[in-house]
Amino acid sequence: MVEDNVTPILTTIPPSSTSTVETNSTLTAVNAWIRNYAATNGYYCVDLYSLLADPIDPSTMKADMTTDGIHLSQLGYQVWSNAINPEWFKNDRRRVYFFPGDTLATFNTEILNNPGSGNKTFKVDLFTPSGVYFPGVQESTITINESKAIPLITWDNPANITYGTTLSSTQLNAVATDPVTGNNVPGNFVYTPYAGTLLGVGTHTLQVDFTPDDSANYTTASKTVTINVSKTAPIITWSTPANITYGTALNSSQLNAVASVSGTFVYTPSAGTVLDVGTHTLHVDFTPADTINYTTATADVTINVSERTKATPEITWSDPADITYGTALNEAQLNALASVPGSFVYSPAYGTILGAGTQTLQTTFTPADSVNYTTATGSVSLTVNKATPLITWSNPDAISYGTALSSTQLNAVASVPGSFVYSPASGTVLSAGTHDLQANFTPADAANYTTALKTVTINVSKTDPIITWSNPDDITYGTALSDTQLNAVASVPGTFVYTPSAGTVLNSGIQTLSINFTPADSANYTTASKSVTINISKAIPSITWSNPANVAYGTALSGTQLNAVSSVPGSFVYNPASGTVLGAGTQTLQTTFTPADSANYTTASKTVTISISKTLPSITWSSPADITYGTALNEAQLNALASVPGSFVYSPAYGTILGAGTQTLQTTFTPADSVNYTTATGSVSLTVNKATPLITWSNPDAISYGTALSSTQLNAVASVPGSFVYSPASGTVLSAGTHDLQANFTPTDAANYTNITAIVTINVLSQPILPVADFNASVFSGYAPLSVLFTDRSQNTTSWSWDFGDGATSVKQNPKHVYSSAGIYTVRLTAVNANGTDLKTATITVDKKTRGKSSNSNNNGGSPEFAKNIEVKELSQAFIVKGKTVQFDFTKNATCVVYVGFDAKKTVSGKTATIAEQLKNKSTLVSGLPEGEVYNYFNVWVGNSEFATSNNIENPVLCFKVEKSWIQDKNIDRDSIILNRYSNRAWEKLSTSFSGEDDKYLYFESNVPGYSFFAITWKSDAFLEETVIDIQPGDSSEENKKETGSEIDLESNEKKESPGMPGFDMVYGIAGLLVVLLYKKIKVY
Repeated sequence: MVEDNVTPILTTIPPSSTSTVETNSTLTAVNAWIRNYAATNGYYCVDLYSLLADPIDPSTMKADMTTDGIHLSQLGYQVWSNAINPEWFKNDRRRVYFFPGDTLATFNTEILNNPGSGNKTFKVDLFTPSGVYFPGVQESTITINESKAIPLITWDNPANITYGTTLSSTQLNAVATDPVTGNNVPGNFVYTPYAGTLLGVGTHTLQVDFTPDDSANYTTASKTVTINVSKTAPIITWSTPANITYGTALNSSQLNAVASVSGTFVYTPSAGTVLDVGTHTLHVDFTPADTINYTTATADVTINVSERTKATPEITWSDPADITYGTALNEAQLNALASVPGSFVYSPAYGTILGAGTQTLQTTFTPADSVNYTTATGSVSLTVNKATPLITWSNPDAISYGTALSSTQLNAVASVPGSFVYSPASGTVLSAGTHDLQANFTPADAANYTTALKTVTINVSKTDPIITWSNPDDITYGTALSDTQLNAVASVPGTFVYTPSAGTVLNSGIQTLSINFTPADSANYTTASKSVTINISKAIPSITWSNPANVAYGTALSGTQLNAVSSVPGSFVYNPASGTVLGAGTQTLQTTFTPADSANYTTASKTVTISISKTLPSITWSSPADITYGTALNEAQLNALASVPGSFVYSPAYGTILGAGTQTLQTTFTPADSVNYTTATGSVSLTVNKATPLITWSNPDAISYGTALSSTQLNAVASVPGSFVYSPASGTVLSAGTHDLQANFTPTDAANYTNITAIVTINVLSQPILPVADFNASVFSGYAPLSVLFTDRSQNTTSWSWDFGDGATSVKQNPKHVYSSAGIYTVRLTAVNANGTDLKTATITVDKKTRGKSSNSNNNGGSPEFAKNIEVKELSQAFIVKGKTVQFDFTKNATCVVYVGFDAKKTVSGKTATIAEQLKNKSTLVSGLPEGEVYNYFNVWVGNSEFATSNNIENPVLCFKVEKSWIQDKNIDRDSIILNRYSNRAWEKLSTSFSGEDDKYLYFESNVPGYSFFAITWKSDAFLEETVIDIQPGDSSEENKKETGSEIDLESNEKKESPGMPGFDMVYGIAGLLVVLLYKKIKVY
């Protein structure tokens, strides 16, 4: 049963390694029901199935989310915790249940501070069924800003009201309640507008501002609603009018309606209307003055009209004004009026044209109201005068002197037939000036038309002489004008004046020549002018410039070479320009000349050639600092510089190891610009000093008194061939206590190496040291065939004897053994030294594989590292395709590994898993320490132990990161950061390069021989160098062929359910029962 005021949070059931097809189907159905129930009832739901299921095989959990395929790992519980939204605890301050049941986990929440409103801190405790919690999960705190509660204002939009209704509690009726409990919250409401307000017509917003009495826990609140105020209909009062007789026009005695508000009335029929005999309806439309708040209104009444005797209509028609012949009769003449409505018929009819003289017009009137009125007639007289013909004759266009009058000018037109007589007559030649032309018209219809006369004027203009003058041919700047260009001819006698005049020298370009002509007969001819154009072309300057003398490459061009001279003032532009350095060979120099007088001279250009010879580069190469024998020649010695770009070839070559003594280094330089530079040579001397051999000799293990010194203690190794002389010598029996052992080394190659001495200490015990047997295994249970790596952890041991419990044995220190059959096996390790033996045993449980569980030896890797030494690990998966570059990215940033990658030489079906493990200390599977101070130890496992080999991958790389704060705190040079890999019982330094940085990390990349055990180190100036090597060069005995991480068989790292943990079937049973019980209980509640 769910407690009051506590919200249940549901979870889906995660998958299990023991699932079958049937149980998977059931699990899917149960989880679907849980999700649906949470959504339907408004409960929170944490979908553990989606968070924890393996995307490749959803019937199992992700490898890093579980410890045994059933129970969650620390990371699994952390993922669960991260999925919980802190806001869920905002209103639930007590126990929060997770269903299905406490079988999975229970969260308790408790307010740690500030029980009032404001920021609160809650403690959230996560417990497993057995009460176990995990670091970083159990006592996390969540800070939630719990602000004051906002009262819930309930106020519906009020019902509509009509204009004139004032606001009251009927409309102003808001209520405030607690948003969680629903209880009323006391307080004060302030309404805008306030009660009693009269609102205008339209939609209005009403607002309430609420101030709670409990201002400590509630905020103020506001809400708005809308109300609609409709218009009011005016009241019209209008009594039925008294009866009237036919002929009485309507007036205010009948049209006398009154409204309850001010406004205007429109009556139908309107005032002045005479109604027919009978009963009629009178209608009025009222428009209020205040149309915003009042509607329009209408009213109707009836009136009775009684009969009377017929009347004769009165006709009014005055004699029309005189008209002119040709005017058709129209409403100006036919305009009789009657005292009542009706229609007129005229004789002659509308549109008739009457002859000149006095004429009679008549009309007959028929009233529209033939019931009450008779027909009537009337007549008038009309005088029609003769018409004057209309003469159309515009002033003729002007003519030039010498043009005779013709029908072009004498072309008057009359509006009626008749004849014209012109003066002056056709054919007359008028002198220059303005003249009158007259036309006398006699009409053919003299009865209705009079004669007519019209005069127009004509302008006779002077005649323009014709001048002939063509554009002259082009001339060059400097040629004076002459009669060759000034040669115009006129059509009449007269004189010419030219501009510019003869002898003028014109500037270059298109120029205009003009002439003014004065005729001898100035009365009838005008003066004349004409212009022509002439093209004056520019002159070309002459340039003098000889080929310059030869120069060497690198000599800039100057006035010595760029020295052209022109025949006129101006400026030169050279190409290439002054200061240009030309390439070796024959080059062309060009100049462009711009004259100062660009109006009259053109630009000019000229080219010359110059010869440029090659230059010898200069080489700078100082004698290098002395080096030690064994140092290969590199850029520290082979560092010659040339004055120009190019390439050096050194002798001896880069990488050569020179013998001790003084050596000569030579170089030949080939310039990149072989066109402009010759090759050059140089040489320096180099002193090569003898090298000091490196002696590796660790302090021997303690021995018991009486043990003679032997090769076990006297086992120094030199980096070069030679011989050792020990002191004390082999066979010496030392007394109990601490002694120095000394080795004097003489190298075979005395020409290049010096002698060296090494000293170690040995502890001689007074009592014998017995061995202590101890070991660990990569796995202690699994499915057959089960591959197990046994790691020796014994002390004071010189030899090992293993009995694997299935009849197989081994004398290796760290053997690997495969159990092919199911069973429980007792493993025995006997540790031996000169003083005795010791025994350690352990149990290996091997089961048969169960139905529904499968593995892929190519894809699923594992780790032989002891779980207690793993601080954190991260899994990455990718497809491996032959010929493609594969990269495993570790995006969760859980470890210091960013990515690993390689080029695939074979294709693997499905995805392959790669594991990065960041360790608490040095791996338990390696011996010795790497050189330098350690930043982090970590392991990388790609697929199974047999995949990441040179047969399957090439070009492997690894990218790792180092915290900037760590580097800054220790004042470390980033170039001293080194990646080390453990292989063949020794730590190997790998080439490490800086690849980038961000705000928090520096990133490095290394080319690695393979993937196994790694350490990130750095070396400070104060660090004392120590090298640990457990085997001597050339030793190939079985005892020294120890297996490393890259050789570990990870094929059978499958986990087996612990006998002490509840089975998945039990979890299913409990989960199913809880779901049923929860369903029934929730139905009840």
